[in-house]
Amino acid sequence: LLSRLLVFEEPIPESLVAQLCADLVPPHTPQVDVAALLPRCVALGLVDRYTNARVPNSSVTTGAADADVRVVRQVSRGDRPLIPAASHDESIRMAAQALPALDERWWDGGRGPEPQLAELTRLAVLASDQARLTRFARELAWRLMDAHRAKECLELLTPLLDVSNREPMLLLYAARSAEQLGDGARCDTLMRELSPRKDELPPVDRISGGWHEAWMLQRGGQLGEALAILRDDVIPTARNNQQDRDVALAHGQIADILHARGL
Repeated sequence: LLSRLLVFEEPIPESLVAQLCADLVPPHTPQVDVAALLPRCVALGLVDRYTNARVPNSSVTTGAADADVRVVRQVSRGDRPLIPAASHDESIRMAAQALPALDERWWDGGRGPEPQLAELTRLAVLASDQARLTRFARELAWRLMDAHRAKECLELLTPLLDVSNREPMLLLYAARSAEQLGDGARCDTLMRELSPRKDELPPVDRISGGWHEAWMLQRGGQLGEALAILRDDVIPTARNNQQDRDVALAHGQIADILHARGL
């Protein structure tokens, strides 16, 4: 039971533990109750129990009957850990089994707390749950970018790009992070990869992607190509989505390019 709980880095609902560990009870031994093992682990100081916890950004309040629990980290540390972690295959199975319930409890329409969102992302990678991974990673990357934490965003996305099949939104956030960190070469490489897949972006993010691609081309002296993107992609998309500010900014950037060309 403790080995399986070590798969999770954030406290998970006690009721979920019973589901994850139900198969630990041998057949025809009804006297063994997995749920009864958890209070014993708490009493022995092996598991922390968080009672009456309110789920942040949610109206749901959990009572003592469904507290959150997490194995004390010390039991898995040292050259010879007190409790060995679950095997890789079993960890995958635990992550896949727990994800639907944790998604429902923690996601909260994308308003869930950052530590739990990061845990959902990690578990989705472990479980190879592509759809959830894309949703969680998009939201987490956006929050990091919005908080001007470009270094953390790029560190998050670098390993996720391959496991997410180079998802366009994640490519865009990675490029923007690299640009903020002053890594123009990496930004340009990511934007070139994104360019043929811009149509897969949501409209507002397609505008952002067009901005960055035009700026990349302008910085590299490809002024004609930058003008074409602003005129043929950014402005029409912004107008169709009533983004008047973006239309005005695009015209301003076009004016800068024309001025640079002496026109």
